[in-house]
Amino acid sequence: MAVALATACAGGEPTLVDPGSVDAHAAEAADGAHAEGPRRSFSRPPSPVGMMERPVVFGRHTFDPSALARPKPIAPAVLNDAGWMTIQGSDERYFSNLGRPLVAELELATQPPYRAYAGAAEPRSFMRRPPGGPPCGPNETGSVVARWSGILASEWSEEALVFESYEGKLDRRTCRARAERGETVRAIGVVPGVLYAFKRCGVGCRSGDFEPAEDEVVFVAPPAEWVSSPSSPEEQAVPHVGTLTVVSVPLRAGSSASAALVLELENIDFFEALRSRTSEGFAGVGLVSKGLALRADVTWGTEEAKPSGVVFLSSLNLLPGSR
Repeated sequence: MAVALATACAGGEPTLVDPGSVDAHAAEAADGAHAEGPRRSFSRPPSPVGMMERPVVFGRHTFDPSALARPKPIAPAVLNDAGWMTIQGSDERYFSNLGRPLVAELELATQPPYRAYAGAAEPRSFMRRPPGGPPCGPNETGSVVARWSGILASEWSEEALVFESYEGKLDRRTCRARAERGETVRAIGVVPGVLYAFKRCGVGCRSGDFEPAEDEVVFVAPPAEWVSSPSSPEEQAVPHVGTLTVVSVPLRAGSSASAALVLELENIDFFEALRSRTSEGFAGVGLVSKGLALRADVTWGTEEAKPSGVVFLSSLNLLPGSR
């Protein structure tokens, strides 16, 4: 079959396209748009895309950001008794164990960072597979910073959950980490069972870069297909989208910020199954629902004494006859 050759505008690899295809016509159109430079064709997905309705807003939940709880240090006795984590495995699989019954994710500060799933009974994660086996074993030496955080399974309901975070050092020979510090916070269900929130000191505040201290609102949700927020460079470089989603927005007087999440129903089901619940879904009448879109807005006007928060819920539906 004859093909046309189009070159990526940004200097990428050439792309082969069928001359009779939409891609070929796109390449020809690109020729006029880039008469002085290279051309690029954009390929369609390999399978048909279902026709989506415009999102249907069906819910609105308000909350008070100033009333959200802040993390507190974990008691030394709990830290000493249960502040540990182990991970073992090979290139094909790994096994992790935590001192606390958390639905969690863990990170080892290697280069590149090693991130894995931990804690829930169901061995399923929406994170990328770790790059090979854990960076520890009988032949390894030294230590590496280890962090793990997640939901305390025994303190999780539609109305609230307890979120815990730990940080310490992993012994690279024994593959065991001991926490040096930890925090715990009770996050409220701003959208019961789906979206939870708490408040904490922002990245700059935690590092001592900003004065006065600056807060942020942190949202905990099911694994998201898509997330957008004005998060810090630190959070953008290390997105927490795996067993759960953790995303934050700044909280400061005279400004506003939003976080947007798109959740597929199977991900909501998975999230709720971790606390032995079943999602009822968000299907509209006569439509096939693919998921839920959330937009959480935090606003603090210059004339307002305290901030306000609102979450809009939209159903993502396929048109009849689409799949």
